[in-house]
Amino acid sequence: MKLSRAQIQYLLMIYEMLEKGPVRLRDIADALQVSKPSVHGMEEQFVRLGLLEKKRYAPVQMTEIGKRMAQEYKISLSLLSESLANTFQLSSDIARESALVLLGEWSEEYRMQVCLSLNRQKTDKLN
Repeated sequence: MKLSRAQIQYLLMIYEMLEKGPVRLRDIADALQVSKPSVHGMEEQFVRLGLLEKKRYAPVQMTEIGKRMAQEYKISLSLLSESLANTFQLSSDIARESALVLLGEWSEEYRMQVCLSLNRQKTDKLN
């Protein structure tokens, strides 16, 4: 499933926040510095995509599919950000934002190919 740059950013933020405990829409809005209606709209999209579960008056819950996708995107973002920072001498913030833009544009197949290649390169450098 291909996600947009904004969807990836929201998904990763929700995932990271959930690792620390229950999360409300207001918490996500504050962390991303966006409006609560913006977060609500994204929540609705994620529920339709099967990434989040919605329960009335309850904290946000991520499905197993959502967790798996968040983990995959977290790894992809890390590999790509690091590569962009090192290759183009970018600050970590600019490299991360650039990586988010690229990940939001690429197909899932292309994302996987690039990340596998970057992972191989990283492994080769360590050995």
